[in-house]
Amino acid sequence: MKRLIVLSLTTLIWACSGGDSDSVNSNQETSSAPPITIELDSGTVVGKVHSESDVLEWLGIPYAQPPVGELRWKAPQPVAAWDGSINTQVAGSVCPQFAGGEVVGDEDCLHINVWRPNTEETDLPVYVWVHPGSNTIGTNYSFIALGDRIAQDSNVIVVAMSYRLGALGWLYFEPLHTGDALSDSGNFGLLDIIQGLDWIQNNIGSFGGDVDNVIVTGESAGGANIMSLLLSGHASGLFHKAIIQSGSPVVKSLDEARNQSRQLLENLDSSQLMLSDHEQAQFLMNTSASELVLAQSVKALRAFADGTVIPIAGTNLFETGMYPNKVPIIVGSTKDEFDFYVSPLVLNSLPDHSQEVRNDVSRYVSDFWRAYGVDDFATELSSAPDQPDIYAYRFNWGSKNEDGQSPYPDFAKDVLGAHHVLDVSFVFGYWDRWFTEGGTDYFFTEENAEGRENLSNAITAYFAAFAHTGNPNVANQTSWEPFAVDGDFKALELDVDLNDNSAKLTVDTEVLSSEDLLEKLTAEVDDPALSIVQEEILRWQD
Repeated sequence: MKRLIVLSLTTLIWACSGGDSDSVNSNQETSSAPPITIELDSGTVVGKVHSESDVLEWLGIPYAQPPVGELRWKAPQPVAAWDGSINTQVAGSVCPQFAGGEVVGDEDCLHINVWRPNTEETDLPVYVWVHPGSNTIGTNYSFIALGDRIAQDSNVIVVAMSYRLGALGWLYFEPLHTGDALSDSGNFGLLDIIQGLDWIQNNIGSFGGDVDNVIVTGESAGGANIMSLLLSGHASGLFHKAIIQSGSPVVKSLDEARNQSRQLLENLDSSQLMLSDHEQAQFLMNTSASELVLAQSVKALRAFADGTVIPIAGTNLFETGMYPNKVPIIVGSTKDEFDFYVSPLVLNSLPDHSQEVRNDVSRYVSDFWRAYGVDDFATELSSAPDQPDIYAYRFNWGSKNEDGQSPYPDFAKDVLGAHHVLDVSFVFGYWDRWFTEGGTDYFFTEENAEGRENLSNAITAYFAAFAHTGNPNVANQTSWEPFAVDGDFKALELDVDLNDNSAKLTVDTEVLSSEDLLEKLTAEVDDPALSIVQEEILRWQD
């Protein structure tokens, strides 16, 4: 039996996002090919040919001025022009965050990576990746989400951007306000993403990209940030399609944002609460990034309904149909999202409870994740008369089939299913690691390799068609119909047939609503699972 992998939350998610800057850079390929020189509106960048995939790549391109000094907690500013050329063959620093038991990263972290096919073709779709990590950790250079394979297989340009994290990226603190509406919004991480999209409009043509065909994609916090982009008039015209993986349409109120900033200040130095606004602002400006990261008490940060970047009505706009950015959307979740947290093979967040309790907790929290983040969301948006088609999916690889069989090895199949973040590997086609180095030996095995590749190829084909045309359908694959409240087709299930390892693409006609699910929960589940599920749902929505 393989040994179990049990990791801390920060270590595991950090591993998922790519590791520290030194390990990120050490994982990059070197190439003896001639450098690839591109003229941008701010200066010249020199990239390289990726030695494995023959894809062209540019890493660590600055897309905004470093948000340091007086620009800390300010809206991002366009990058300043430079003389000569800069080497963009090494990824930039990660943004400050807690990972591996320490604070890593640098505030000068607003960089973009670009991958494109090694061809002369132009007007290619632009596939933008917004990384996950609860808006507190993560990187745009992740070992399970590198863009070279999507660029090559889907014939698109892949762009991955970094954005400010933690209190440096999401802080509504009135003593810092100067009267500039954007800077006073507190949504610095979201503004960074918008600035990155603006940079794409001004520069991606130099790489052969089509500025009128930009698709934003993201998972978990990245997906939630894309949902926030749908609400923001400041993002209008900057993207034309969206893929949202395991996102959640949650936007905080200003009162919640104020309480969050007050808690940060209290964690740093409670005596500061008695000082003037000016003194509090100066204290925060003089506090190091490491101290700010360590003082964060919120593990997952959300955008705020600040009235400028995001309207005060927040996600209520989805219900009324008054959100400004109506684009074709793919939205989905994994079948067993919460196994990531409760499984003894991963985070083991319920070590004192039986596997039966873990299963109940995961089943209901995962169903709620789907209901709230996919079905409720698609139901609301599809009701707007001018909303283009929405396509929903359920990612099921890893869950037991009707015969009780799973693609996992025997030691894992009873305690681990289609968990959170698992679908990212299938989208990007990277099997080198399962969140951690060596994980392939335990979960991505030789026995399930053929099925994984077949399902990954099917997903890639759907997503590539969507990027090129706004419609995911391709020849010789199950028809993927739009989500329809009054129709039978609700979602496409993505799985593998364990009999022949072919991609199993079937139609799901069921829709879950969070309201119905909460009623079912109280009727079917007893304590201790009931209390745990209720607590997790409240925490997840917070």
